Amino acid sequence: MRLSSPRDVDKACFAETMNIKSCGAVVSLKKWYESIGAKGVLNIAWVNVSNILWTKDMKKT
Repeated sequence: MRLSSPRDVDKACFAETMNIKSCGAVVSLKKWYESIGAKGVLNIAWVNVSNILWTKDMKKT
């Protein structure tokens, strides 16, 4: 997932995983640091995520 700002990245990585109800998949969220390099190996796939409501009562589990 590519996010436009560091603030969006921090919001997305608040929880380390995300469950997708429609297919039962669990997505692991981790920050990508520039020191790793843009030419690193892509293990699975890039995905687009939308329609996620971020609320203050979300808790890190």
